[in-house]
Amino acid sequence: MPFVVYADLEAVNPAVRGAETNYAASGSRTVEKQLPCSCGMTLLGADGNIVDTYIYHGIDCIQKLLDKLRIWTKACRCLKQMYRVLRMKPKEKHRMLVNAAHCCICGSEFSKDQQSVSDQPVVHHCHVTGKVYGVAHSQCNAKVRTQAFLPVVFHNLSRV
Repeated sequence: MPFVVYADLEAVNPAVRGAETNYAASGSRTVEKQLPCSCGMTLLGADGNIVDTYIYHGIDCIQKLLDKLRIWTKACRCLKQMYRVLRMKPKEKHRMLVNAAHCCICGSEFSKDQQSVSDQPVVHHCHVTGKVYGVAHSQCNAKVRTQAFLPVVFHNLSRV
């Protein structure tokens, strides 16, 4: 997973005065209301290091959190293409392609004739870090994709 966001929201819980019990729905009565008042997020990169941190206090914290997530999502799309073009010496790349016997993704052998473009060996690498994984069929390499979304993990986002 190239990028992940860890986030948390804080809320104040003012009492609700004069609330009546709703026997028809659940028999429960609202005694306090949760009002979001602050948020905090950390964006981690593929290497696990912190890329950015954001903290905001205010009644509009949900909107500010969403605005920042949109900015980070766009930035992550750009960062994911940092090593789209492999930075490897041509001789080293050629040696790697010529010496490869099996696809690092599907495990099958490379055919000697390689008639179709989809069978041709290519260097399979990470577009975020530039790390080389091995040699793969062009078709296999094209099928391997990282997620097109930014995962956000919220702390304690559940009701008990």
